[in-house]
Amino acid sequence: MEMKLRGKLMVIMVVVALVATTLVALTASLATKKLFDTYVDQQREARTGQWGTVFQAYYAQNGSWAGVQSLLAPARGGRGWGGGPGRRLSGERVELADAGGRVVGDSEGLTVGTVMEQAALAEAVPIKYAGQTVGYMLLTTGVHYELITLEQEFYRSVVWAVIWGGLAAAVLAAGLGIAFSRRITSSLLQLSAAAARLAGQDLTHRVKISSNDEIGQLSEAFNAMADSLERNERIRQNLVADVAHELRTPLAILRGNLESMQEEVVEPTPVVIASLHDEVLRMSRLVSDLQELSLAEAGKLPLRRQRVNFTELVAKVTTMLSGEAASKGVKLEVQVSSVLPPAYIDPDRIAQVTLNLLANALRHTPEGGTIRLSAEEEGENLHVQVTDTGSGIRPEDLSRIFDRFYKSDKTRNRAEGGAGLGLAIAKGFVEAHGGRIWVESLFGEGSSFHFTVPLKVR
Repeated sequence: MEMKLRGKLMVIMVVVALVATTLVALTASLATKKLFDTYVDQQREARTGQWGTVFQAYYAQNGSWAGVQSLLAPARGGRGWGGGPGRRLSGERVELADAGGRVVGDSEGLTVGTVMEQAALAEAVPIKYAGQTVGYMLLTTGVHYELITLEQEFYRSVVWAVIWGGLAAAVLAAGLGIAFSRRITSSLLQLSAAAARLAGQDLTHRVKISSNDEIGQLSEAFNAMADSLERNERIRQNLVADVAHELRTPLAILRGNLESMQEEVVEPTPVVIASLHDEVLRMSRLVSDLQELSLAEAGKLPLRRQRVNFTELVAKVTTMLSGEAASKGVKLEVQVSSVLPPAYIDPDRIAQVTLNLLANALRHTPEGGTIRLSAEEEGENLHVQVTDTGSGIRPEDLSRIFDRFYKSDKTRNRAEGGAGLGLAIAKGFVEAHGGRIWVESLFGEGSSFHFTVPLKVR
């Protein structure tokens, strides 16, 4: 059975605590050993220098090593000849040999008269006088052995300190591991439970964000995902309802007229047939618009890009609406420079975008109003703007104005305002070109729709 996250965190913290205390103990041991060795060497060098000075002075005064043994024997008050290097340290032994290697002085009196061994002579420090070696001094200090004992005691203390410290650290780490892991896993368990509820189609459930760390960021991301799923589900449901609503009326008209003709209540006159044909065309346009919109949103909309003179494209589009604008008493202004560089676009798609924006502006602009279409080069993009002096858009509708089937005027019927797909299609076509579309509006004062498309191949 695999260990749970809480157990893994606790084990990791315990292991880290034990490893850390062990490393500290080893580091302290190595550092102390180095200090001990350095101290021993310094003490030996200091005592060697002191005794060397004493022996040089003795030889300079006497001209030989005669009677030097008395210098090494303790004198009254614990001091040797002439004050010397002071009281000998505990365990310290001094041996002095003449130039031939014969021992002439020994602080312990054991080797006087014998020849110093070659190994000892090699370690001995030469005593020089007048540029010549007159003897050899071998100093053995008890500090080394005393420090070895101290070092062993220290190591023993460190071992026990590591054991007890490691146990204490392990217990503390286990306690902290339980506390921290409980806090972490509780948030993860909450996320897991929320994900399960989301999978069960409970799209309204959200997790509580209690921190600003990575867990908190994950919770925020989860809530954002849940918001997106809920919004998409709502859009899907609305889409089904809106499509059914948009198709219901023309289907009802077709059915009613066909049944009337079957019952010979209505004669199949050219006027009736034309009316039925209009309803069929309306349904065909709706299905076609939905198909193109779905392709655009899926990133699969086919584009036939080519270099297009945007001034000529605008002229064709405005010609299609000039008669309607004149009959409605709305002034249609075009401010597009004739020196604009060609845009790399699908002319049919961008023409439809421009036409949809102009038709939308014309629909909301009252008699005597003005609609202005302008275009200018903006870096590597073509910036197109359609501004009207119409009714404007309410602030609460601005964020949804490009949604499918969304109508800011809820009282508008099909004949007056269409299916509510024009702006959604415009947004899909512009984004398919790699551009963007947005709107600025003050309610009661008019609106300004903007979109950009690339001028060059990207």
